[in-house]
Amino acid sequence: MSDPSNRYAAPKASVQDPTVTSKSGLEYASRGIRFVAAMVDGLIMMAVVLAGILLISHSFEDLAKDKSKIYLAAGIAVLINLAINATLLAQRGQSIAKILFKIRILRADGSKASALRVVGLRYVSPMLIGMVPLVGALFSLVNQLLIFRPSRRCLHDDMADTIVVKV
Repeated sequence: MSDPSNRYAAPKASVQDPTVTSKSGLEYASRGIRFVAAMVDGLIMMAVVLAGILLISHSFEDLAKDKSKIYLAAGIAVLINLAINATLLAQRGQSIAKILFKIRILRADGSKASALRVVGLRYVSPMLIGMVPLVGALFSLVNQLLIFRPSRRCLHDDMADTIVVKV
């Protein structure tokens, strides 16, 4: 059964994500933790938007009659959530989910990243580029796929010269 010459045997390679450290000696956050943290941040955003919609409307029939309430509530909720996360990112280098999962955004040299770097270059710039028809979709795909490099840095990390590390 364990014949080394059996080319149909399952591979025996290790598939665990190895511990990788930055040039500054900090341990990079794993790809899985970064993915889960991004998902949790998205779920928090959806929950805040839904809560805002439900607070503004009196009933679902009310929402069906006046769609402008949905857009108003969603817009206000998104702005509130973005303001909270932008403040946390500027002060701590962490969003709500990054706090929960004990990871932080720092400069590549291990120093604290400025608010402009984290919020502007790392979040807003890629979001705006992603809105450009055709080019934006390709940019967004490449941005996320670059996490599979040994450095575990996405394109937005390169743009802002940041890393995501374990706290």
